[in-house]
Amino acid sequence: MIHILVRLWILATAVHASHYKGGLINWKPVDPYTNSSSVEVIFYQSHSWTLSRLNCDQALIDNLGFYADGSIFTNEPFIACQSTGGCSGTGFTRISSITYCTDFSDAVQISSGALISRRTLDRNTDILVGFNGNSWADVIKQPSNANAIYWRVITHIDLTQKYPINSSPGINL
Repeated sequence: MIHILVRLWILATAVHASHYKGGLINWKPVDPYTNSSSVEVIFYQSHSWTLSRLNCDQALIDNLGFYADGSIFTNEPFIACQSTGGCSGTGFTRISSITYCTDFSDAVQISSGALISRRTLDRNTDILVGFNGNSWADVIKQPSNANAIYWRVITHIDLTQKYPINSSPGINL
């Protein structure tokens, strides 16, 4: 009986082990000077994980392979609206965070992936979007700081038009 309990404890520890090493989300409009009521936006995201949690190797990179969580994982990770007022009316829809494997290192036990996607958003969009999770990798979060497990990778999208406050001097002839 004790043998079974020890195995279950090890399995639970492995499934909930620390794994996230950091990431970023960038965005830019395809045409920053458009006066259209909608703006096409390119999103770039990159995330790094422990190699044991999201395994990557040269064959996966060579085959342009997506890589996914190596543990029991029931929900696809995604970039979602983080604004307190919501994102309705902006055109934003969630973006998958399953990325292409781009890098790995056996020496430091890290794997990284990236993904580029596009969305068409309303010209007046001013929102926060991001990716939430928990379980920082132990090399980043010291085990003594048990409360600091949660993380968020957030970006602020502001497509509202800016009008120049100052303009070049002019001359009337």
